[in-house]
Amino acid sequence: MSNDFHVSPAGNDDAAGTPGDPFRTPHRAAEALAAVGGGTAWFAPGRYELASTWKIGPAGSGRRVFRADDPGTAILSGGRVITDWRVGEVHGRRAWVADLPDVRSGHWNFRQLFVGGRRALRARYPKFGVDVASRGNLLKMEEIRVIDATNKMSGGDFQFRPRPGDLEAWPSFYDAEIVVPHFWLEERMGQLRMRPDGWVESARRSIFALTAAFGPEPASYYVDNLFEALTDAGEWYLDRHAGRLYYLPLEGEEPGETEVIAPALRSLLEIRGDGYNETKQFGDPCMDRPAADLEFVGLVFEHADWIQPVPLFSAHDKMPPPERPLAACGQSACDAPSAISLVLARGIEFRDCGVRHVGGYGIAIEQGCRSVEVAGCEFSDLGAGGVRINGAERDGAPWRVTGYCSVTDNRIEAGGRVFHAGVGILAMNTLENVIAHNFIRDLFYSGISVGWSWGYKDTVSRDNLVLQNIVEDVGQGLLSDLGAIYVLGVQPGTVVAGNRVGGVLKRHYGSIGIYLDEGASHVVVEGNLVHDTQGACANIHFGRENLIRHNTFLVAPGGVGVTIGKTEAHIAASLFGNLTVVPAGAAAYGGGYKGDPARSFLAIANHIRTPDASPPAVWNDGHGERLSDWETWISSGQDPASDLEVDPGGGASPQSRAASLAAGLSPRLLAWMEAGPRPADNRPPLRQPLTREDRPAA
Repeated sequence: MSNDFHVSPAGNDDAAGTPGDPFRTPHRAAEALAAVGGGTAWFAPGRYELASTWKIGPAGSGRRVFRADDPGTAILSGGRVITDWRVGEVHGRRAWVADLPDVRSGHWNFRQLFVGGRRALRARYPKFGVDVASRGNLLKMEEIRVIDATNKMSGGDFQFRPRPGDLEAWPSFYDAEIVVPHFWLEERMGQLRMRPDGWVESARRSIFALTAAFGPEPASYYVDNLFEALTDAGEWYLDRHAGRLYYLPLEGEEPGETEVIAPALRSLLEIRGDGYNETKQFGDPCMDRPAADLEFVGLVFEHADWIQPVPLFSAHDKMPPPERPLAACGQSACDAPSAISLVLARGIEFRDCGVRHVGGYGIAIEQGCRSVEVAGCEFSDLGAGGVRINGAERDGAPWRVTGYCSVTDNRIEAGGRVFHAGVGILAMNTLENVIAHNFIRDLFYSGISVGWSWGYKDTVSRDNLVLQNIVEDVGQGLLSDLGAIYVLGVQPGTVVAGNRVGGVLKRHYGSIGIYLDEGASHVVVEGNLVHDTQGACANIHFGRENLIRHNTFLVAPGGVGVTIGKTEAHIAASLFGNLTVVPAGAAAYGGGYKGDPARSFLAIANHIRTPDASPPAVWNDGHGERLSDWETWISSGQDPASDLEVDPGGGASPQSRAASLAAGLSPRLLAWMEAGPRPADNRPPLRQPLTREDRPAA
């Protein structure tokens, strides 16, 4: 029997799976491959409308490959095409209207709509959007209650008073959501009601105080999914009670000529093994049966919906258990759904695939996964981010530990469209992963995030390699406290090297190129180029024994090279061989809210360039207060063997300028020049070996 099968949108699952008699669904192809012990399923071009989530579990021996005949042409969609339109009128505007019986009966409720290949905007007030022109369209709260005024991170609330005239008790208000972008996340507060006293109340409680940031200023917000706000072309609204969909067409769009797709599935592909005590198989004393040896090549996954999860109580900052479900998780949209999920999976590859038009993360590599590779894929139009890796912490079951994965040569763009705090690549409780040669842009929080535990406690995170990625246009003025590359907690062996990052823009505070946050320790930051960051090129909130060497920091006007947030009784970082270009009005070093940066750094043999040979300032407290001049910095014992010279200028781009400035200095300053995805024919796999014993001898 041949171990090749064929699949086509025009096929039949009762067929033989041959080229002339193909299967119709990936579910049937997976069954056939498992039955014969492996092989290849070839997918013909076309759109495969998934009636249910494609689920793959443990199977017998043999590698199973699912490959598009022509990469990018086989599209696995969780959506339904809507065609039964009639032309009507809504709020004085021409509208398309469709009656959907499955919605009216409660069997279908969707939160996204894709029209002509683009994400249509759900009706909202005011007209907030992720584009630059409408990103500032937000309302401001008039009055809030701060339950704990001493700690904004445990002072969440479920009510506020809007400004007079901003909100009303609209008929659809209960089904709408108040979305609050503040600090480093967005709260999504639903099941609303307007009280007689003028205050708005939600069934969910915000995780943080309803302030814009750490000051007393009340937060801004917008109202999502409000029928009364359905007024502009390109917007839509689903009345889930009446089962009626409304869409206001753009100019030139006509029913029957414009494809409209609504997602019917939240998950497109689930790969899941059987964990300890989930099944009891005779002869398997550990009772762990991973899903293994799977390969996906050239397939495109589209149209997965989202639902807001109920975040668990967060241990961060010792928050008390909330009295209502939380409106956000603690960071990085870490619990957002994913279009593709893996649990207890080993030896899995996604190569040259696509994930787009989804409501959460593209791929989630969850507990118990090892040796998973995501290479050469394209992620776009994402509700959250591209790839999330998350396993058990040190006190978790051994089978739940996740690591030894590879995420390389991918393009991740246009994220955070629903969960604004989504991260391009998020590696939480996981070890020995390689994140390399990716291109990440257009997000509202961090580009790459590694680690998960705050403070100095020992964690599972270690030996993660973040190498030669390009990260640009993150933050974009919507959220705060973010980094193009963000590292959290104690992580011995973690290396951030050869990356090129720039275009980091904050809302209120904290727009950083490479950010070592609370407790970050034993991390090497080497050979990176950082430019056009509104805040510091590199920052350590607090940490110990980090090494920052041979980086090029092109400081933005008014910015800082390297900063420390809180000084402690140890060296947070050694700074060696860095090239720091300091324009007028900027600083080479800076401190934050506690202590003198001279007590936190050990700086030696660095290269400082200024426009007119005047020494750069050293700032403290993050507000531009001059702590000392260069002579005082030197007299404190800092920067022996460093050189301070005039910046010759020149260079049409940050890359060309950095390269010219590095001429004659260490070649390690140019490691970032190889950043970004590699050609498909020159992508040698970059993997961490499964055990340390597998590593080649030095």
